[in-house]
Amino acid sequence: SVTAIADAHRDESPGILRTIIDYERFPQGINQNSVAGLLDPMLATGNAMIAGIDMLVRKGVEPKNIKVGCVMSAPEGVARVLSKYPDVQIFTGCHDEHLNNQGFIIPGLGDYGNLLRPAMTKEWIESLLSIGGLTNEDVNYLMTIINRK
Repeated sequence: SVTAIADAHRDESPGILRTIIDYERFPQGINQNSVAGLLDPMLATGNAMIAGIDMLVRKGVEPKNIKVGCVMSAPEGVARVLSKYPDVQIFTGCHDEHLNNQGFIIPGLGDYGNLLRPAMTKEWIESLLSIGGLTNEDVNYLMTIINRK
């Protein structure tokens, strides 16, 4: 088992629903036979998920081997992902009603990314390093996120 890591955020400029990739690291050896799981707490517009799938496809992973997991999704985001990548499997804990005009899931949970960041502590990140999969470079990047709080 190998681990890749990527971090992205949404450009929140008025009228823009664009994903910006802040960090990515993929191990050597990813190919068309690799099975990949993408995790994102919220699948709203689908932009971030498509950006993640695009990265995996550029590395050679077949869309049929990509599994998406999210806590919550909106029908617009799921439809958008599946319209571009119909062979990707999506697993979601809750499929909410719709997106508002700002691209947020309704009724949703609020800004889940901002709610999740306080849970990211130095100890938590170091525990991820100790179980394997993350590199020191990954940990250093994650520590910069904590320091932005």
